[in-house]
Amino acid sequence: AVLAAGAAGGVLAVILAARLVSGAGGDAAPVLIAGVVAWAVAVAAGLSAIRSGRRPPWLLAAGPREATAAWAVAGALALADVLAFVPDRVREPGPLAVSLILAGALALVVLGAQRVRLPRGAGVALDVAAVVLIVLGVVDASSFLPQLPYDPVGALGQPFAVGDNAIGAQLVHQGFYLGPVNDVLHGRAVLVDTYSQYGVGVIYFLAAIFDVAPLGYGPMGLISSALTGVACAAGYGALRLAGCGRVTSAIALAAGIATTQLNTIGSSAEFPSTGALRFGPAYLLILLVVAGARWPARERALRVAALAVVALSAAWSAEALGYALAVYGAARAVEAAIAVGPARARLVRWIGQIGWAIAAAAAAIALVEVLTRVFAGSWPDWSPYLAFLKLYSSRTVPQVIVFPAISAWSTGFAVGALYLASAVATVRLTGAGRVRPELRPRLVAAAAITAFGGVSFSYWITHGAPFSLRWVALPAALVVALWVDLIVRARPALPRPVRLAGLGVGLWLAALVVVFAWPQVQATGERTALVHALPGAPSLRHDVGSLWHAPVVDPRAVEGEALLRRYAPHHRPVVVLTEGDLGLEILMRTGRTNAVPLGHPLQSDLIPTYVLARVRPVVDGLSPGTLALTEIVPDSRIRDNSNVLLHETIALLARRFTSRPVARTKAGLILVRLEPRPGAARR
Repeated sequence: AVLAAGAAGGVLAVILAARLVSGAGGDAAPVLIAGVVAWAVAVAAGLSAIRSGRRPPWLLAAGPREATAAWAVAGALALADVLAFVPDRVREPGPLAVSLILAGALALVVLGAQRVRLPRGAGVALDVAAVVLIVLGVVDASSFLPQLPYDPVGALGQPFAVGDNAIGAQLVHQGFYLGPVNDVLHGRAVLVDTYSQYGVGVIYFLAAIFDVAPLGYGPMGLISSALTGVACAAGYGALRLAGCGRVTSAIALAAGIATTQLNTIGSSAEFPSTGALRFGPAYLLILLVVAGARWPARERALRVAALAVVALSAAWSAEALGYALAVYGAARAVEAAIAVGPARARLVRWIGQIGWAIAAAAAAIALVEVLTRVFAGSWPDWSPYLAFLKLYSSRTVPQVIVFPAISAWSTGFAVGALYLASAVATVRLTGAGRVRPELRPRLVAAAAITAFGGVSFSYWITHGAPFSLRWVALPAALVVALWVDLIVRARPALPRPVRLAGLGVGLWLAALVVVFAWPQVQATGERTALVHALPGAPSLRHDVGSLWHAPVVDPRAVEGEALLRRYAPHHRPVVVLTEGDLGLEILMRTGRTNAVPLGHPLQSDLIPTYVLARVRPVVDGLSPGTLALTEIVPDSRIRDNSNVLLHETIALLARRFTSRPVARTKAGLILVRLEPRPGAARR
């Protein structure tokens, strides 16, 4: 025990020393290297001495009291290391004092709640209330409404997340979903006529929703943030099914939502790829595997449901499939480890369960292939989607973003260490799980959430920015809640001081992240449905209703809509050759799709070769007299590397047609009729 505490304290001391050297302006790398080498030699020597039966002199007098003291020192170093990885402003005396006071208040609440025994009905009512509050606390009820009308010209030169430029960023990120969805709603097929970097099944899922809901940026924001709220609520449900206390679970979700949803740029309404449309299937799967461990009598049905979610994830996106296999594999590994019987038989059983998951995923992909062939008349081409994946695996995405380098003392390293510690602790406790069945759901939850957190952590590794870490940090809050709650309940296995220390550290971490996030939470929290529902706040009904009916975002879209409604009856195809966001809004408002399959031009620009292969035959098949909507773009808005696909499409049209103006607007939109070019042969 003393050697283990010394090993933990040693590596923590090395990290702290490196941080102090770095803070003083020195080079931390030599300190880390030398410290880790010395630490490894010392630990190896201690292990060798114990295994040979020769206890080293410093261990001769070691007993429980010395072990407790050694672990106390390691714990103090761990707290110091936490401060090594938090932003500078959180280490100031004021925020630190507030976090300690808040942690103390939360500790009193948690300890007091342990003494209260609620009737079952009252407990269920509180859980339902918690779920409702979680969802309302995530839903962005006003999104871009306060910033309308949007001025796309005024956005030029502004920082990424300020004013009109922030709206422009939102339109792009929503458009990457809405462009392919609009195509699907008008009969095109993903991987045949339209492509999305975010997957396949997710586009069909959204198309099914928008077949009923109005199509537009406002409804997209509401749907995305509402689904993200449900995913967060599923995290709360997983904690409760695992045996985590109600108050501890609520604190974890409150801190997690404050950090991951409210303390970042925009919201999951504005950036759908940061919410449930990316991570939702994983949270659903976590809930199902934990429920199966909690209710053994229903395990068979829940196991089938979990395999169905794995299949759904395979069709959803490659990323969702990776998360699903990690969650399912980790959960089943823990179940196999705590089961009775020979190790070989348990290993074979686990491999068989993984085989079922892979088979479910393969069946789902095969079903996508067959259904695409039946309804689209063509087999899907996966190469464009794979090209997207390859493109985003690099640090630079042309025309979109250059991902920043990870800072040397980013909080991301602490989050990664947390997942590693959780994985080690889960493996360590599997032996106890064999003799204590009540630990089974908790260990399954710890394994599933840790696996998901570790795999989704790759998103931050590839993106680097601090806000990208917050988008994937919710599993960390859930993991902390699981282990803190287990420590608090580990009586009499752990002494009361140890249990109180564990509770205090966990609540201090929650308080620390809330204090750090609070300035931003105050601003973004005003947009949530939870604040809108309070007396005296902006009208929830008014703002949600305004978003649901798809307010005009770009004023030029009204002019474009008027042009098409006047000169192009709904059954007539129209080629739209404007900027992606403007053209998409016009198409959505008029209930039509682009006659040429450009999807969202900026997204399609990332894989121009594949998209042009679909555009060429469509252009060759256009009839003379087809209308085309284009625009005059001022020189100040032209970028040499932008709209490559639009320019190529215009060049293809120019080989066959000349254009005769039909009408134009004050904002520079022009509707033209395509007429045969003399001497141009139709292919």
